[in-house]
Amino acid sequence: MTTAEFNLLPLGDARLIGLEWGDDGDVRLSLWPAGTESDKLIVLLCRWSTDVRINLDFGNLSGPPLLWEAHLAVLETKRWRLVLDFGGSPSGAIELECNGVELIRG
Repeated sequence: MTTAEFNLLPLGDARLIGLEWGDDGDVRLSLWPAGTESDKLIVLLCRWSTDVRINLDFGNLSGPPLLWEAHLAVLETKRWRLVLDFGGSPSGAIELECNGVELIRG
């Protein structure tokens, strides 16, 4: 997936409904875009993920995190950096580096 393709995904106000980190090093992020049916689920597969940081503070909030902003950028090492910022609903972000990001369902 290119950054241009990533930027076309309807991620504004999407809800993170799943995060899976497999033994193979791949991270799967399941996001449910705002105003869509569950069959429109976006699943991002981040190949061989490292430097994974999950920092979410739910406080008294409940339910799935609401995405505020998402960024995908290529690094000088030719790896990718993905940042999902939740901007207060809850506070925090998920960040990782990977060998590539694939849209495996959407």
